[in-house]
Amino acid sequence: MRTSHVLFVALLGVCLAAEAAQAETAAAPVRKPGFWETTMTMEGPHAHVMVTKVCTDAALERRTAMFGGANPGKDCSVHEMHRTAGGFAFRSVCKRHDVTTTTAGKATGDFNSLYRVESTTRISAASGPPGRERHMVMDNRWLGACPAGRKPGDLILPSGEVMSMATPK
Repeated sequence: MRTSHVLFVALLGVCLAAEAAQAETAAAPVRKPGFWETTMTMEGPHAHVMVTKVCTDAALERRTAMFGGANPGKDCSVHEMHRTAGGFAFRSVCKRHDVTTTTAGKATGDFNSLYRVESTTRISAASGPPGRERHMVMDNRWLGACPAGRKPGDLILPSGEVMSMATPK
């Protein structure tokens, strides 16, 4: 799987969890600002592990929906979300063109030093083959303040390439 597709799937999983979190209450978990490392483990026929790092702040969290201000009404609707003893469980459905993506999972942790998102995503297209299912675990840990030279939105890929997740204010 190409890096851009893997990155898309990883970010999709985090955003879906964020949308579910935001749907419940304003007190939904929010990541601590700083430098976060994500180890994404994708299971299945294209199993792999990918480690990325991102520098974030409160404003970026709100804009990118990484446990912040998601807009689930655009392409996604959250069908179920509830708090659990250690976090929350979610189920969401996104439709874009003829593709439907259904994700169910849970997020646990303190969101200050670490959290884990476990999810199962089923992707199906009206005009395509039967749906594919992907299982993913994302372990996220806070590394500290953003390093010198890094700004909120800097996403560091396994190759060392830096992409910007920042969007205009």
